[in-house]
Amino acid sequence: MGKVKSDKSDTAYRALKQVKSAYVMGFFAGGLTLVLGLIYLLFPDSPLTTDVPNWFIFVNAFIVIILSILLAVKKSRVCAILLFSYTCISQIALILINRNTAMAVAVVWIVIFGVSYLYGIMGAFTYQRLKKNGLIK
Repeated sequence: MGKVKSDKSDTAYRALKQVKSAYVMGFFAGGLTLVLGLIYLLFPDSPLTTDVPNWFIFVNAFIVIILSILLAVKKSRVCAILLFSYTCISQIALILINRNTAMAVAVVWIVIFGVSYLYGIMGAFTYQRLKKNGLIK
């Protein structure tokens, strides 16, 4: 985490906490997606399987994990925005592919993870602003 040089320690702490919540949720989402992808791969006749191709599930997990790593290391505004956007777009694509079965899960996924990623966007912008002003090393 960044070192704080000013009275803005509370603001910096909140920004870092917001960024941390976003990348932790990103790691959780990527890990959960990998586990579900393995279930789909190992048990193709399972009632949990969907019409989504297996490769898409692994690519999705890979992208979310990479964006989460970059958000954790760089506190990047671009990665925070991409993480939020990619999650929303991929869940909307899932709704379009699986018309009825995945709709409720995808909506809940967007709400839970989307809120966390929005906090990550706010935290990344605050962190970068404080860093630019020299308040964080």
